[in-house]
Amino acid sequence: MTPVTAGAAADLAEGAAGAAAGAAAAAAAAANGPADGIRQSSSASCVIADRTIELNPLDWAYRGEGSANIVMSYCGHVPALKGMVLRVCKERPDSHHPGAEVVAGESLTGGSAGASEAGSAGFPEAGSVQPEPVLRPEERELWGEVVPELAKAPDRIDLLHQYVSRVMAPLIGEEFVEAGIAVNVPRSFLQEVADHIRPSRPPWRQAQGDVDLSIGEALLVTDLTHLHLEDEEWEEEEKGEGKEEGGEEGRSQEQREQEVRREEDHGSCCGYNGTTFCIELKPKTGFCPSSPFIAPANHVKTSVPRFLMHQQLKLAEGEVAESSTYNPLDLFSSSPPRVLTALRSLLEHPQNNLRIFADGRLLLGGHIHRHGDGGKGKKKGEKGEKGEKGENGEKGEKGKKGEEGEKGEKGKKGEEGEKGEKVGNGKVGVGLAALRMKEKALEAAGLAAVEAALEGFVCVGEEPSNAAAAAAGSTDAAGSSSPHHSSAAPHLVHPRVDALLALATECLVQSGAMEKLLAAQKLDTWDIEGTIHAYNQFTKETGEATAAAAAAAAAAAAAGDDRGSLSEITKDCRKVLRDFLIAATAKDCGIMLALRAAIPGETLEASQKLRSIVCPSSGCKYFYRLSIMDLDIKPLRKMPKYWSMDQQIVRNYSSATASGNSHEGTANGVL
Repeated sequence: MTPVTAGAAADLAEGAAGAAAGAAAAAAAAANGPADGIRQSSSASCVIADRTIELNPLDWAYRGEGSANIVMSYCGHVPALKGMVLRVCKERPDSHHPGAEVVAGESLTGGSAGASEAGSAGFPEAGSVQPEPVLRPEERELWGEVVPELAKAPDRIDLLHQYVSRVMAPLIGEEFVEAGIAVNVPRSFLQEVADHIRPSRPPWRQAQGDVDLSIGEALLVTDLTHLHLEDEEWEEEEKGEGKEEGGEEGRSQEQREQEVRREEDHGSCCGYNGTTFCIELKPKTGFCPSSPFIAPANHVKTSVPRFLMHQQLKLAEGEVAESSTYNPLDLFSSSPPRVLTALRSLLEHPQNNLRIFADGRLLLGGHIHRHGDGGKGKKKGEKGEKGEKGENGEKGEKGKKGEEGEKGEKGKKGEEGEKGEKVGNGKVGVGLAALRMKEKALEAAGLAAVEAALEGFVCVGEEPSNAAAAAAGSTDAAGSSSPHHSSAAPHLVHPRVDALLALATECLVQSGAMEKLLAAQKLDTWDIEGTIHAYNQFTKETGEATAAAAAAAAAAAAAGDDRGSLSEITKDCRKVLRDFLIAATAKDCGIMLALRAAIPGETLEASQKLRSIVCPSSGCKYFYRLSIMDLDIKPLRKMPKYWSMDQQIVRNYSSATASGNSHEGTANGVL
């Protein structure tokens, strides 16, 4: 797996509280120091820059977690570990990801686990059974012929490391991907870490599972919410030993005077305080498919981005209370006005696609956690619209119970106790309206916090975003597909936040990362409607054929006229499948953009991962790092689910459009 955001998976409120509690506990532990016996019995070690570094379990503070991993930040005193986070796997006995194998009574489920630089296996406990390769037999056959290391991977961390370093990084660019360092950790280390951070974890997260003690590795990665230039500073110190006496840091008198004038001119608008602002994005799919296998009834897919269609389904199912106007095609366009439009749309509806951090502290973004808060009158497994089948549920005719046994329509109460008036028909129920009000309040508070934190960091007034805003105000000129970008929105009320988005726009366009990511996404040549035939053929060849695969392929074949030669897909079904799964990884990745204002005279000598931009209006220089993360391998056996979800999204969107409930734009011929 790839580097992770420190706390990106945590909730806005609970995660921040847990992180604060974890930091306090770790600080106390670091001050008091653990007993020698604890260090000897529970410590682990890693090698950084040819030095062996000891890892003490009490030096790590809880930062956040997702469904598969827990992230902790370093709070000790070892300089080499400053600015690092440690990622450990969680127990997931219900996982359906690659490698859901049971070894010696323990669950070695798949999911996002992280990467490793060394890629070594973990230390097994005495008397334990060595695990089999984590991939399923058919997946080993699919990937093993091109990347043998994937087929041999003994655990999740090694699997994800091999996938990221050998498959994804060459496609996207090594400069945008950090593999991290695999740390061999004994069971006692993991147990003590679990005990140490447990008081800081939200109760509902604890209910999802504890630290997986059966995985003998953890992942040490850079905290991508911070931008540390220690390496460069150390280099400058070493070079400074041989510099002439003429001037501080070897600079001329004229250079120093220029820097003083620059501080006087821009000291109030360009922050030299070392604060790192980090924008986390979930960009999603940046193109519309054009496969000949797309059924005539689904032709809307070729002109409307999937994200916008999926928003309609989420709205109908009560997953969101208000649909987003964000269009991924804008973000991937390489056009500064359109990229800025995309970021502004995300700012208006962050959902789980935008988060903003200041020095690792989450200020904006993240869904309200709905467990116990209600808000959804129905959920997955319940009935669909007016008696139609839900994805996994039974028929639920006008309020009758679905598979989960809940009632969600006609104002009847759902499991969480909130009303859900006609949620299945796309209308916002009472619970969702209340939830959206709560989300709006949190978003407003988050925006205010970001605006305040940005004081002294960016310029406002004649900031570079003004020119971009003027260009973005014309849909015809920009070719944007987002219909509401020029409305009164958060960026008009928070000028510093908008200036930050303008800087982010410059970084995204300058870096070239989006073009590489888009090229990886476009490996999905045939769309799921064509690739499902490759999956059906492959499962036949490997003897793993399933009724779901055959049914999906048969349905796809019967969906329309002759849309292409099946032989073109089936004869090279393995490559078609691999390309689709790689593209699926690229479509579901995350982007971390960390920005820090440069100190006057500070230079960046050489780094593949750190770049610089200059604010046109102020002349202020900023260093930034753009990282692509969450590059998990996608499970092969979910292909039928991918197909059914695709059909559900398109069918719901077409229905909403026909009934006049859709408000989303189209691609307007961008491709």
